[in-house]
Amino acid sequence: MTKSIFEYKDDQDWYLASFGSYNHLTCFGGDKAYEQYVDFFQGLTNTLAVSGFQLHVVKHSSDLRLVSFILDCLKEELGRDLVVTQHQGTLLVSEGDKLLYVHVPREGISLDDFFGSDNKSDFGDVLLIATRNEGKTKEFRKLFGKLGIKVENLNDYPDLPEVAETGMTFEENARLKAETISELTGKMV
Repeated sequence: MTKSIFEYKDDQDWYLASFGSYNHLTCFGGDKAYEQYVDFFQGLTNTLAVSGFQLHVVKHSSDLRLVSFILDCLKEELGRDLVVTQHQGTLLVSEGDKLLYVHVPREGISLDDFFGSDNKSDFGDVLLIATRNEGKTKEFRKLFGKLGIKVENLNDYPDLPEVAETGMTFEENARLKAETISELTGKMV
């Protein structure tokens, strides 16, 4: 049985790959070169649920070229429709209509460059608390802030109507307000 060997080689990049029984990465250049790529390699193969992919980096200058090579190998061997898109210094790996993996350079990139906006408040998950009580909101901000979730309250949406609390219990009223506000805003409440 012949094993497929994949290769990409130009003046600046040279990669070899095959499929075996486990994921494996090797690099010319010793431990320093290996450490530069191992987290990226493991993150990408784990996220894509790939097993048996064996990659050898002989020469490397372009992360885009490396990711393109890896995805080309996976397309040919596994028939997956994986695409890499470069955006503001990051590499976005998608399949169909799903974003699967984001590779950011070690030095990072500014959020303004990535999102093209000075308004970072639009970034990240937001939970809308169905109350105008700033004391309650402060407690929720303290709790959810540790999880990286921004908390808003009804004061951030002054045009929303008051919801009649017609339930028989606190829980029924809370659910009624949350469901109504969620329907009106399309937000997680």
